[in-house]
Amino acid sequence: MRYKLAVFDLDGTLLNSNKVLTPKVLEKLRIARSCGLWVTVSTGRTFPSAKPYVEAIDMDGPVSFQNGALILSLKPLEIFRLVIFPKDSLKEALLVVKELELYPMLFSPFFDPPYILMERTFPKESPFRSYFEKALSNAILLDDIGEAMRLKLAFNELVVVGKIDRVRKFIAQLEGRELSFVFNSFVGDEAFLEVYGPDCSKERSLIFFSEFYNISLDQIIFVGDNLNDLDAIKCAGLGVAMGNAPEEVKEEADLVIPSSEEDGVACFLEEIITEKSKVLQEKGID
Repeated sequence: MRYKLAVFDLDGTLLNSNKVLTPKVLEKLRIARSCGLWVTVSTGRTFPSAKPYVEAIDMDGPVSFQNGALILSLKPLEIFRLVIFPKDSLKEALLVVKELELYPMLFSPFFDPPYILMERTFPKESPFRSYFEKALSNAILLDDIGEAMRLKLAFNELVVVGKIDRVRKFIAQLEGRELSFVFNSFVGDEAFLEVYGPDCSKERSLIFFSEFYNISLDQIIFVGDNLNDLDAIKCAGLGVAMGNAPEEVKEEADLVIPSSEEDGVACFLEEIITEKSKVLQEKGID
């Protein structure tokens, strides 16, 4: 079999809409690994948010968090890549956020809460309100996000939420800075944008994995469901979109599988496992 590594997104891919990693998906991941397929995760989530799921999958190798801004392994705990937000770029970005009346959140790379800085007053009518509310338990609340510049903390992610046209102006005003802009989602006329230091994306994570495992990108499967998965879907040897993915993501994929509600990853892995088993039998390995 030509594929050596399968890389999965979390939300909407391995996890269903209830944020559950089902026993069926877990079992197929375990069997796939036992058949010799390397398995890992590439997620936009922070390490603390994704850690319970990564531990449940029980992976040995590196895992990508925050769209490649942080890559580490849990067993043993080892950091392979950590991209810190350049301080001068962050200062300018926060000024533009204020000018355009956008809502910001800052994330530090530290592994223990609180690791989020957010303004005390967030837009109550925002379609992303539930996200803000969930973040409160891990957050330091500030009257003005600009206060973060006086704290002795490093940051590796800035989230910007607001009207789509203003978010696009935000990107345009920071053109030329060594920053990575990743659209997470659009709801109505609002956008959720993730901003990182230089060279952060899920595509960049795949390049890291190919170098780490000494394989080509053509030997990597990537499975995802969202806008931030597009670049990885396009550069992987086999780019797979979930049935619940937006049409623009499905159009770029080599293959579309059932949705996360239907345990689509388990269905897909069953085919991979069957093919792997045939290869092992041909080699006389049971």
